[in-house]
Amino acid sequence: MKARMTTAAVAALLALGGAAWAQDSFEFDEDALFGSEDALVEEAPEAGDADPLESLLVSDAVRVGGSFSGSLDAQWKWDDPWSGFDPLAPDSYGLSPGAAATLFFDARPAQDARFYGSVKTAYPFEEAQVFELFSDFSFDDALFLRFGKQTVSWGVGYFF
Repeated sequence: MKARMTTAAVAALLALGGAAWAQDSFEFDEDALFGSEDALVEEAPEAGDADPLESLLVSDAVRVGGSFSGSLDAQWKWDDPWSGFDPLAPDSYGLSPGAAATLFFDARPAQDARFYGSVKTAYPFEEAQVFELFSDFSFDDALFLRFGKQTVSWGVGYFF
C-alpha cells in the first residue's frame, strides 16, 4: 500500500515538472495571432443628417411573415385493463394529424402611422380567424391612437 502511494507521488511530481518545463519552452508571436494594434482601431463613418428614429419607424416595404406547425398524436385504448391486460394488443388505436398556421403583415409608411394584421388557421384549413388587425397614429409625439383589434399582454404573474 505504501509503495503504491510513493509511486503515485513520484508520477505526480514528474507530470507537474514536465508541465512546468513545457510552459517555459512555448513561445508565440501575439501580433501574428491577434493582428497589429493598428487594425484594432477603425474610424467610424460620419453620421449623416438621417433621423435614427425615422429609420426605425419607417419602412418602404411591407413586412410579411408567419409560422407553420404540425403535429401527429398517437392514441391507444384498452377497454378493460384489469382482466387479461396485454400491452401489445390494445382494443383501439389511431393517429391524429394536426397543423396550424399564422400569417401577419406589418406596414409602416410614415413615422406617425403603422398598420398591422394577423390571421390564424388550423387543420382542416376551412376557416381563418382574424387574430389582430389595428392601425396606429400619432400626432406631434404627444397624442397616440390605436384603432382595431389587438392582443393585450399584462405581464407575468398570477391572479387568485
